[in-house]
Amino acid sequence: MRTGKLRHFVEIHALTVVEDDIGNQTETWAKVAETWATIEPLKGDERWLAAYAQATTTHRVTMRPPGVAVHPSNRIIFNGRTLEIESVLDIEERGRELQLMCKELV
Repeated sequence: MRTGKLRHFVEIHALTVVEDDIGNQTETWAKVAETWATIEPLKGDERWLAAYAQATTTHRVTMRPPGVAVHPSNRIIFNGRTLEIESVLDIEERGRELQLMCKELV
């Protein structure tokens, strides 16, 4: 993978459970890694759901492994936008390049 194509700085977030002083648990998203990536929009779609328009855009995100395991339960934050990870592919199964298929709700 050529470094010049990795021009988008992204954060990878994981869902964590935080417990307060009296034992109440709250689920929150926490940043677990930052890395450079390539983001390519693939397809846009708009649907009417319960009388509301909902737009969805799919993206392919390509990056080097950021040092933590990336799962579909994680999400990516890019310029204030949230991309939900749908699948993670290890290209050539060599641990050198990850390709994530993501969905952004607009």
